Amino acid sequence: VAAAFAFLGAYVLWWDFREGAAALEQRMNSAGTHAHALAEAFTPHRIAFHFLIAGLFGPIVEEIFFRGFLYRAWARQFGWILSLVLTSTVFGIYHKNFLIAFMASAIYVCIYRRTGTLLAPMIVHAAFNISIWYPFLGRWIYPRDLSAPGDVQSWTLHVLALAFCVVALPVYAWFSRDALSLAPSVSD
Repeated sequence: VAAAFAFLGAYVLWWDFREGAAALEQRMNSAGTHAHALAEAFTPHRIAFHFLIAGLFGPIVEEIFFRGFLYRAWARQFGWILSLVLTSTVFGIYHKNFLIAFMASAIYVCIYRRTGTLLAPMIVHAAFNISIWYPFLGRWIYPRDLSAPGDVQSWTLHVLALAFCVVALPVYAWFSRDALSLAPSVSD
């Protein structure tokens, strides 16, 4: 979840640095209102999408393909660190928000390495996808009713999440270095 906040923190810092507070405020105000986003979240289409596709089907299929197939194949050939980066890059390209998906994929690889089973990253992936639905954490990840969206201080939580992820993600990957071996056995 910190990755989602971190993405918006990076986005805010980037546009504030590049174009200034006025342009940042214009970008943030184009998102629509909280009431509109909440009404949209409760349409049958959005409910089905977030719970069935993003919360159930997507994590199962994506974990089997990205961690079970790509990561394992590349880990055998290139080692775990390079395969983590490659898998996360492909996973990020596949998704709408590259940075969030890249960081999430790195976390899912570490969870896979630490547990040795795809079930653990599937559960974490599903929980993440459901938690970012607008009525849950989504309303705070991308707040729509800020009084001063162009003021970087309004985004303190997001910038702190970015700083946290920049430190925590490499540390968590380092803890995963000695995890269960996914090297091929004679039966593979």
